[in-house]
Amino acid sequence: PYAPDSSRLVGPFYMYRVADPAHADLASINTGNLAGVMWYLSNILAPRGVPAVGAPDERIIRFQVSYAVPEQVLNLGMHFGVRMAYDDGVCQGPVNCTTSYQTYGDF
Repeated sequence: PYAPDSSRLVGPFYMYRVADPAHADLASINTGNLAGVMWYLSNILAPRGVPAVGAPDERIIRFQVSYAVPEQVLNLGMHFGVRMAYDDGVCQGPVNCTTSYQTYGDF
């Protein structure tokens, strides 16, 4: 198995999302830190009258994450790349996604 240089490892840290446990996978979903998820529930869903937890089975789910920083990103003194938005697996970021990946690797 692939074993990256330990100086490039980041984690463990936690990511959160609101979901039914039966649909708790990480495919094409938004996650955030706990403060971000709570802000989203309070400021985006609640003012619209959308229940924060619509079905009895929905809850805030926590994922433990570790990953290796791409060398190009680490060389810039960062541990994470820029924020990229994805819809149905397609990058929709405000910058050119292809150029960002070519420049910084798969962050």
